Amino acid sequence: ETPEVPETPEQPETPAEQVTLTKVTNVNMLTDGAKILLTYGDEFTVGAYDESKFASVAFAATQTTINADQKVIVLVKSGEYWALKVDDKYISYTGSKNNVQLSDEINASSQWTISVDEEGKLIITNKATPERLLQYNASNPRFVCYKASSNQFNTEAYVINWTADPVAPVEPTDEEL
Repeated sequence: ETPEVPETPEQPETPAEQVTLTKVTNVNMLTDGAKILLTYGDEFTVGAYDESKFASVAFAATQTTINADQKVIVLVKSGEYWALKVDDKYISYTGSKNNVQLSDEINASSQWTISVDEEGKLIITNKATPERLLQYNASNPRFVCYKASSNQFNTEAYVINWTADPVAPVEPTDEEL
């Protein structure tokens, strides 16, 4: 009788890439292709999408990795507007309620103007429906579109900078000396 071979334990996931986060304090820090986290202060960031809203998940400005439940948003310059790409789709606003949608293409509903106020808060305004802002609801934690008069909270943003793995110094060869 052959002995039973124990199952090989699963290997741990590859360590997450190290990042540094830089708080956006002016609109010039936003560039085409930049990867950002939209946040509510130093507490929450955009999480999973569920047909009408983005959940809020824990966030800390001092974190050094991006957690799997945190959604990285890629800024895409579209003329004088921005498209906010998450999971290969674009955040859009197409309704009469506060819900946000995800679109496969860039159009007026998925284009946004972004400005930064003196407190470092982003004012993210929908092109097709300019009275709608992408904001955070602290009493019912989520990121959706509200009218400016709704007294919800403008978001903040952090640009993600991936840090390269340390590279060992290369010793010069005898020929290079």
